[in-house]
Amino acid sequence: MKNSSLKMKRVVGMILAFLMVFNLVVFTGQVGAFADGNTPGESSSNDVGQSNQNTSGESTSDGSIKVNILTSFTEITSVGEISGKTEIAMIPQKYGTNDVILGLPDGSALVRPIALASDTKTLNSIPETEVKNLVAPYNTASKSDITNAVGEYCCIDYNNKDSVFVVQPSKGGKGFDHCPYGTIKYNANNAWYYNCCRGGVHGAGPFYIYTYTTKQIEYSSDNVEVKFKEDFTPLMSAGTVDPSLLEAVINLDSDTTYTVPSIELSDNYVNPETGDVTITAKVGVDGSYIEKEITAAVKIEESSIYTRLNSGIYTGVQAKTFSKNEFEVGFILDGKSYTASDFELVDATVDPSKGDTQITIKYAGYTKQIDAATKLEESAVFARLKSGKYTGVQAKTFSKDDIEVGFNLDGKSYTASDFELVDATVNPINGDTKITIKYAGYTKEISAATAITGDVKANGTTGVKELINKVSTITPKTNSVINNNSISTVEAAINIMEPTKLDKYVNEAINLGDANVAVKQDGTAAKLQAKVNTVDASVITNSLTPEEIIRVLAGEKVDLRLEVVVDETSDAKDTTGGQLIESNLNTNESAYYFTADLYKIFNDDEENKSSITEFSDAISFTIDIPEEIRNEGRLFTLVASHELADGTFETFELVDTDDDDTTFTASTTKLCTMALVYADEAVAETPIVEDPVIEPAYNYDVSPETADLRNILWAFIITVSAGAVLVVTFRKEFQ
Repeated sequence: MKNSSLKMKRVVGMILAFLMVFNLVVFTGQVGAFADGNTPGESSSNDVGQSNQNTSGESTSDGSIKVNILTSFTEITSVGEISGKTEIAMIPQKYGTNDVILGLPDGSALVRPIALASDTKTLNSIPETEVKNLVAPYNTASKSDITNAVGEYCCIDYNNKDSVFVVQPSKGGKGFDHCPYGTIKYNANNAWYYNCCRGGVHGAGPFYIYTYTTKQIEYSSDNVEVKFKEDFTPLMSAGTVDPSLLEAVINLDSDTTYTVPSIELSDNYVNPETGDVTITAKVGVDGSYIEKEITAAVKIEESSIYTRLNSGIYTGVQAKTFSKNEFEVGFILDGKSYTASDFELVDATVDPSKGDTQITIKYAGYTKQIDAATKLEESAVFARLKSGKYTGVQAKTFSKDDIEVGFNLDGKSYTASDFELVDATVNPINGDTKITIKYAGYTKEISAATAITGDVKANGTTGVKELINKVSTITPKTNSVINNNSISTVEAAINIMEPTKLDKYVNEAINLGDANVAVKQDGTAAKLQAKVNTVDASVITNSLTPEEIIRVLAGEKVDLRLEVVVDETSDAKDTTGGQLIESNLNTNESAYYFTADLYKIFNDDEENKSSITEFSDAISFTIDIPEEIRNEGRLFTLVASHELADGTFETFELVDTDDDDTTFTASTTKLCTMALVYADEAVAETPIVEDPVIEPAYNYDVSPETADLRNILWAFIITVSAGAVLVVTFRKEFQ
């Protein structure tokens, strides 16, 4: 309870501290007759007057508005005239008897007279309960504010208090000071000045103080006329209109007319050269307004506008950009011409070579186009290749240097360089033989390549275009697959992308003797006979590139030779791959090393044969296990170690897929150093050492009943011991 009380006191203390700081911030933020320190007429973020007007308004269902107005103003020019007044108006402008205020002007206020600053008796007699901040009710006020108002620092004339009146602002116009009290004095320059009670405002003014009457009136747009107070000459150029030049006249009936000398303009800008010639006035208060448009600038009719080039029309064909100095724009009014300078060049460029011959300007709200260049006719434009048509079959991209474009004018030809290559590529394989250019606003097609006839079609297979580029210059032999099928190398390149046609052509090449697959075994390799199981066509398609296949189909000869070399000199064993195999052998294992490579040899050129170590699809081969390493019951494993492209090695085992103990058949996509690994004896296993079983020195036959009795006895002893320990412990605790 004590802690709860303390916590409550702390919370209350924090709340009181926050309120004290907040009150201090609000107090120090109040600045003068204008809460933000602005002079009359400036805007303020502390828009108290906007919602604290003495006047008010409301809209009616028929479109008219009702407002409470201030009128019948009588000026007060001495403190003696203030005494006895309930509320007076303190306004920065001069008002007459028939003038009307629809809303308190910015920086003005209605104030309640309290007493002369010298009348301490009256001031001291004001009860604390009646001290309030009327102009800003959310701010606090106290008797000290009244004391401050007449004090040496805040009183507007501390040494002449008989000429100073203490006032309490009750309603404030936009931006008026938020202090609850202040003092006013009429000075020698025939105006009033104001100080606030908290020192933020000193000598604000000049003000004019009036008595007034209030009444409610209702008016509509038909009753309101907004006009210039004196003769006004409409503006001929862009500018703003001062709202003080206008006034609103409200005609309620033939006998009742009110003048509103201070109105607000929601739009005070005009620019006759953009078509904006009106300003907008708002007559009303509190969001209920009658809006009226007033013409304040000369209206320029479209028919009166003229636009012309200072010089003649442009007769060139290249692009040209005009400047404003090359045009004369203006209007004619009452028979007189007026030139303009603030027209806008929306589009200042012509390009006869592209068919663009007009420029565009914008003036007085109107858009006008001017013919500024001569137009080139399509029939005069020519486009052709500088050399003959392209007769190749591969795709070709032309450059502008390959094309001649221009026009004929008055019997003379002119070439151009600023034409656009819209489509510069031909691809005879696809039937695309034309290129497209654009010039002078016209699109022209040029036949630039010879079309390819026959069955050739682009099948969209990846790589076919690159292949065609490589093989299109190959000339097939008379007795070749390509000639026998009456196709071109380009057609063959496209056709081999289809697996069925590829197999057909490769088998035909094998039958012609242009493609062959064989096994070569030299020297001691005879101990390890080998054969390729995969059909020759598959080996060929897996081993040759598409370009090499086309060469074979064109009549070149290729031999694919599987070469097996048995390791007699430990060369294979001593390689990196061989050492990796050796390092993985168990102590009782032996290895029979050999290398297997597939070579491709074109046109019997043994010196330039190339090795193939990897295939796209697996190739099956069978080797005979040499008799010297055969033994009854002996099992063989084939281990390979292959060097990868990044220089690292991959060691792997191949599975024997046949049932013959004298052969080993495997499939692989990699040929490399290999070894037949075998062992005659099993690897000695590490003995398992078990924990010894310790037999007891005696062997009593303990019955279940005896065992139960012993368990009960041991439980009793443990319980008694635990109880003794607890007793000792409690005794020590209480001694």
